[in-house]
Amino acid sequence: MKNRRKALLFISGFLGITVHAATNPPPQYPLYAEADELYSNTNTYDLTQETYTFSTLWSTPAQEELNFLPGSYHSPIATRGDDTFVLFVDTDHRMKIAHLTNGLFKGETFIDNTLYQPDEFYDGNGGVPGYHTVLFEDGHHSCSLGIDENGYLHIVGDMHNYPRWSTNHLPLRYHDKNIMYWRSDNPLDASSFSFKGDQAGQCPPGYGFTYQFFFNDLNGMLHMTSRTHQWTNNSTRCATYSRFDADTGLWSIIGGLDPDDPNSEPRTFYDDGREYDLGNINNKYSKTCPHGVFDRNNNMHLVTPLLSNPTLNPWGMGSGQHFVDTILYAQSTNGTDYAKADGSSITLPATIDLTSNHADIIYNAPTDRYLSVLGNMAVDYQNNPYTVVRQKSYDPNDNNADNQSIVLGWDGNAWTNYGEIVVATTDFRLVHDPAGVMSYIPDSLDRFYRFWNPSETPEQVNLPAAWPYIKTIDYEYLKKTGDILGLSKIGGELTVVKVEINNRPGMALIDPPVETPANHAPVITAPATATGYDLSVAATDADGDPLTYTWEKTYGPGDASFSVNGTATSSNTTISVSELGTYEFKVVVSDGTDPRISTCYLLATGPGIPATIFQIGGLTVERDTGWNSLVLNASTGTYSFADTEDTNLVFTLTAVALNGDTLDLNSTHLGVDSTARQTDPKTGRINLDEAIVLTVSYVDPSNSLVSLDVDKFGLYWGNGATETTVFTDARANSTNMVAFDHTLYNNLVDYDSTGLDPLTKYNTANWSMTVSIDDTLGLTQSGMGGFMLAYVVDVGGDNLVPYDQWAGSYYPAIHDNDGYGDDAEPGGGDGMVNLVEYALGGNPLVDDATTKLPTIGISEEGGTNWFNYIYNRRLDASARNLTYEVFVTTNLVSGAWTNTTEEAGLAVINADFESVTNRVSNEVEMQQFMKLEIGITE
Repeated sequence: MKNRRKALLFISGFLGITVHAATNPPPQYPLYAEADELYSNTNTYDLTQETYTFSTLWSTPAQEELNFLPGSYHSPIATRGDDTFVLFVDTDHRMKIAHLTNGLFKGETFIDNTLYQPDEFYDGNGGVPGYHTVLFEDGHHSCSLGIDENGYLHIVGDMHNYPRWSTNHLPLRYHDKNIMYWRSDNPLDASSFSFKGDQAGQCPPGYGFTYQFFFNDLNGMLHMTSRTHQWTNNSTRCATYSRFDADTGLWSIIGGLDPDDPNSEPRTFYDDGREYDLGNINNKYSKTCPHGVFDRNNNMHLVTPLLSNPTLNPWGMGSGQHFVDTILYAQSTNGTDYAKADGSSITLPATIDLTSNHADIIYNAPTDRYLSVLGNMAVDYQNNPYTVVRQKSYDPNDNNADNQSIVLGWDGNAWTNYGEIVVATTDFRLVHDPAGVMSYIPDSLDRFYRFWNPSETPEQVNLPAAWPYIKTIDYEYLKKTGDILGLSKIGGELTVVKVEINNRPGMALIDPPVETPANHAPVITAPATATGYDLSVAATDADGDPLTYTWEKTYGPGDASFSVNGTATSSNTTISVSELGTYEFKVVVSDGTDPRISTCYLLATGPGIPATIFQIGGLTVERDTGWNSLVLNASTGTYSFADTEDTNLVFTLTAVALNGDTLDLNSTHLGVDSTARQTDPKTGRINLDEAIVLTVSYVDPSNSLVSLDVDKFGLYWGNGATETTVFTDARANSTNMVAFDHTLYNNLVDYDSTGLDPLTKYNTANWSMTVSIDDTLGLTQSGMGGFMLAYVVDVGGDNLVPYDQWAGSYYPAIHDNDGYGDDAEPGGGDGMVNLVEYALGGNPLVDDATTKLPTIGISEEGGTNWFNYIYNRRLDASARNLTYEVFVTTNLVSGAWTNTTEEAGLAVINADFESVTNRVSNEVEMQQFMKLEIGITE
């Protein structure tokens, strides 16, 4: 079943290890050999000599509904050395990362380390803060990627944090964290990540992050810019710049507190309340996309758009619009002291008009204009900073002034307006290469522009006809090669595109030095896996150093113990856990100098209890019984068996031949005797007229059954036949299997790998598997081979989960939408999530909100007027671990909710539900509001 939720059960683990700094030297970016001579002789760079080669390196389907590509202000692609990594959201709303080496695709993995974790891992709960509950696709789901100086990958999700897995919630593990932030466990390796978004210091400081962008200095030190909540007397937004210390594994803010508010959050640039004023006047807030770069001397340059005029309201725009009108700047030569472009000192955090914190102002919009919120920064051959601003008119009819992109730069003495570069309604990036050549790259135009001297006309470079645009840029690749690597959408797919710059005048690339490491880290040759409760990993060491294997639980509801751990022999270990649920385990493989880490997951279906396997049919050495043990009654055969530990737990497997055919029972296979072979006249293959339907049922009076599923299955063809057998589930999903010889299909197939609906203990009434098989007139024997059930029993345990049983009764129609927070009705739901339907007696597949939601009323009793709130409650709510609480407040804006109502009446509705009336007196308060909160623990 999908999306089962263990509500109110969340424990986060922490891997208590020390990650040593990499032994490799920090990355060195190759500069151009003749660059210094070119600059010293004041030669000009002749852009007309350049030629361009366009190529595509890799493409993949990606999520169409959720911004197909991240905004140009994100950094979802990054290169270190020969390795390029691309972060994207797949068609299933899942974050994935692709790895390319020298432009060739190497592989891709999910950020959470496994193809598909058990669905419990993704379940949220009903108490999610408002902006973390995503009800629509928007630009706040984008993600960014950075690589630190030691090669570790860093990934952040945007303010709405995580590309949603289901209809309206974040994964339970992540929903209330400061930032959706992961770090790879190994350098330049996307196979294993650790979530760090809830670990103070190990994640960037702040909360409510949006528009994140990673950038590196020339030593590879990783920095991140973002818009965050500043929490200064009001919940407005500011710009933050953070840096990562690879030696300590800690992030720190560049800047400090608001000097007027010692309780504020640290920030780098802020608007000192302008946004708050804007919101009070127009119900709007400003939006800022800060940006930073380092020049050839490793000096830092920072730029941030902010709001100066709190009454700004172009065209009387509605709620949710974002405006800025000022571009701010700061620079630093040492990462500690900051200055304006002219060298005069400033103090961070900087704002627009405070004396000591007065930022360098690059540009103020004219009184009849406002600015794009996108910050951009590049430097020329003399390390002078430049930016581009797109100004817009208040008047949508003023086409000449709207969407002008203007180049602004420091000429050594003052900020200079170099005029318009393009007029376009598009976001953009301004970037520079090591030679100081700058490129203006619009993110929705089929061209870009290059200039070395902003006073001269830029060179326009047209993209190939198939390329609609270049959306995001790999800054690290540009610093390494001078070429442009980015992302586009070509042929409906996310595509890595490359623009190679040829014939650069008088310049040649210098390759960075290559040093042999003093120690080779272990290489994980087989990643960590969980088979039942057995964990395993395999690794080698090029230096022949002895390896140790240390396992630790990093996520899960209970305690875990290992049969052997921390030794040279603990590459294989067996775990036991104290509670049911989903667990994450990491193993540290160490040679004593450099550790490498791998991750695996398992769904604990019992506290360390292994599954029982029962197989019907198949090879003699595997099966518990043959198909000829079925009790045959014409077209129907049944077989029942009891569990050896709980003999009252009895399973029954039923096989029914369709279309009036007769079952053919054999020890190895299950077939059909039919009067005529039914084949497709075009292919000669057997069609579904020759079919058997398999079902499974059980009785469990002791409630000892913990879990049930189909583990493996196979097929059979005889007499040298080569045919296709079709297996179909109750929802008409199917999988094809082919046997190429006249023996049993020896290698049983894992059922979970087929895509067929899973069998669980909750959906046996609706689960079935149809098999197209035939045993016709002795010409060709065929059929179902082995069929392997796996189940877990906990004698004496209470394994009945009422909610899951309720959701299972609506299977398969409910399918992927059976979590507490899902709204399963077709067409977008009825506003009642499944937990509410379950608690109030609704049908999750029917729009019944008008008949099931609570009602209100007014009554008089004993001379007192009462405000009544009436709702349905399960009679056995306590046994089902359900709670119902009615709260009251007098003010929806700032009032506190209290549970001071009184329960005033009960009336039995039916055998399962009662009607409950809660009330408060309305003699004193002029207005009151009541709400019902439903909770569940499992």
